[in-house]
Amino acid sequence: MVLFRSTLILFAIALLPVNGLAGICDGELAVTQVYSSARPGPLDPAYRAYYVKRFGIQVHAETDTTLAYLSKSNLNENLQSAFSQRPLLILNHPIDVAQAESFLDQNPEATVVVFRSGISTQSIFSELRDERILEVTHFDPSEFSPENAPAESAYLVFGAPTKIARLLEAKQEGSQFFGLELSKSYVKFFETFPNQVLSRQFWAPHPSQPVLDDPFKIAPGFRDRDLKKTLDLGSGQPAVQTPANLGHAGATLEQATAEVRSWYKNQYGIKKANQPKSFSVHFAQGASSALGQVFAGLRPGSKVAIPSPSYYVYHTLARAQGLQIALYDPLELANQGPTAVFSQETDLKMILTNFPHNPTGKLLTQTLANELQSFAARGTWVVNDLSYPVLAYDGKKVRSILHGAKSLKNLIEVLGASKDLGLPEERISAVVGDPILISRLQDYGQGETLEISKRRLGAMTERLKMLNPTEQEKLKKEFQSRRDQIVQAFLEVGWPKSKMTVPEGGMNIVLEVPESMSPNELTTELWQRAGIYVSPGYFLDSNFRSKRRFVRVTFSETAERIGNLRNLLRQSGFRYPNP
Repeated sequence: MVLFRSTLILFAIALLPVNGLAGICDGELAVTQVYSSARPGPLDPAYRAYYVKRFGIQVHAETDTTLAYLSKSNLNENLQSAFSQRPLLILNHPIDVAQAESFLDQNPEATVVVFRSGISTQSIFSELRDERILEVTHFDPSEFSPENAPAESAYLVFGAPTKIARLLEAKQEGSQFFGLELSKSYVKFFETFPNQVLSRQFWAPHPSQPVLDDPFKIAPGFRDRDLKKTLDLGSGQPAVQTPANLGHAGATLEQATAEVRSWYKNQYGIKKANQPKSFSVHFAQGASSALGQVFAGLRPGSKVAIPSPSYYVYHTLARAQGLQIALYDPLELANQGPTAVFSQETDLKMILTNFPHNPTGKLLTQTLANELQSFAARGTWVVNDLSYPVLAYDGKKVRSILHGAKSLKNLIEVLGASKDLGLPEERISAVVGDPILISRLQDYGQGETLEISKRRLGAMTERLKMLNPTEQEKLKKEFQSRRDQIVQAFLEVGWPKSKMTVPEGGMNIVLEVPESMSPNELTTELWQRAGIYVSPGYFLDSNFRSKRRFVRVTFSETAERIGNLRNLLRQSGFRYPNP
């Protein structure tokens, strides 16, 4: 009876439109996709080996067989996004194997997901071998000794490469990495998990094509590079030194909320920050997850303005909710203002901004903030992705979209922690602003917020406390030094200053590609000749490809390593091509 009832419910899910569940309807919020897990990387072979050691089950595959999630809500949303248009059955182990087989016989294109209660319980694959099955293990570190267990609870999905590839495809552009340190701790655990190795085989080699475009495929050898010899100026994650024990003391939701309020009051001068009725705080599992919740608050078909170029997850999240996208140039917005830029747009429901902007590095001015706030006062949501809350250069400062607003109605800001706060492993962000909009996020995100551990809340709380004015000046000086060294190095090889966007904030430099080359060709030449990796601009935004040809150069490496850029370029003989 349980199996039959679940089947009916999930067949109903299969009838939902392509764009997912509806947005706000009668005051309710529904979300189809939130992005907060990653490609498994080193975890994949370790978890595969665990299945051999624990159950004697082997999966031979050229592609991934494992995905890791930090919350069950994220996993469930990704499952529905990936498989809801075909029969999807979710069960808890132990299951009635005969009923599951009957369901699969009747539904050849179905997917069955089986949740195991713990890592030591029996695998469904020992009873029923079928490539249409995914198995989920909830691993709770508190069940194991601290010397072997990872520091964070996680949901690990294991299955045939075709099913894992479909999960990746449904969320590929918005995926966030699982976290290197957390991955290492899981790898260590599974490599030392005691069990007898058996000899049974499961599944043949699967030559499926990778779902994700490999950003390094145009730079042969980059993935297997010698890290000491490669200067990576393409990574979006900066090298920021933070204490290793951040968060060990933990923090409650109330403590973390109080610290975010204090940060907004002291850092950005938001007088309403200590007024709960005017200023709300909501925590999410990373900025992408937070933005996914915000986007889901709009009805399908609503029009949202997105900067171009921009972080590509914006487009993915908007498409996932069936929203109309109106692209705008962030440089034009900064120079001309929103009234001029959006003069031809009608029925605009949301303006998404990103200051300091990735990749142009433009900062939010108070004049621009005031004009955007006037749009919010007239009913348009204005949402700022504040990924770089500290980094501004040449005596300038980072402003909040909330500063100076008479009312925070329809204003939201996402405070990211993975960049200059240096907490990429923690998968945490804070959403602040309009209490009415944020109450909708809290109604939806309650389960996700509860899954954010006290350790992760503590890490963000302690990091915000640590960044006093003196520490902020040190951080800005460090990153400005990185910026200036890169600019000088490219000027010395003949790059015209007019073909270079030097950032006011953030951590990216935009180089316009010479007419004689494509972005791919420039990327390849820098890598092959000098051992330098940069990102072709369309990795950020394919929609912008025809308008401006560029590569993004990040100053994510340390100043010491970037100091070698001039020598690498000089020794390679690379010069800016003559017209």
